[in-house]
Amino acid sequence: MEKAGFHPEPKSNRDTTQEHCVTLNRALNAFTFRTMILPHPSVDQIDLANVLAVLGDQTRLAIVKYLARNEGVPMNCSQFLDFGSKTNLSYHLAKLREAGVTRTEISGTSRLISLRRAELGRRFPGLLDSIIAAAAETPAPQFNEIVD
Repeated sequence: MEKAGFHPEPKSNRDTTQEHCVTLNRALNAFTFRTMILPHPSVDQIDLANVLAVLGDQTRLAIVKYLARNEGVPMNCSQFLDFGSKTNLSYHLAKLREAGVTRTEISGTSRLISLRRAELGRRFPGLLDSIIAAAAETPAPQFNEIVD
């Protein structure tokens, strides 16, 4: 309740600007969360040694084989749980993305993973197809085989 003769000072431009900045920051943070983009190498940045090193791991190779069998359908992280724990999978999926083998898109709270077959084919023609064909002859590892 205001006292007689007391009138609160109107907000200064500084106060108004500060309120707008807080509101803008909140909006940007909410927008960034929904549209967060993970770094992926460009086609020219994909390095053969990195791709071969990444695909030398049986878990990552199994993930790539699974993605190749389901080509064109982005896979949710939970679809790879047969290959390891969530923490382990997160590590392997990051390695595949950083090497340029997979693309990870964020959709709400989900991460959708897809194979970058066309881009890898442009950079290293026939490489991914050869690796997948050779890997098709080896059984996919099971979680208990990887942990032991």
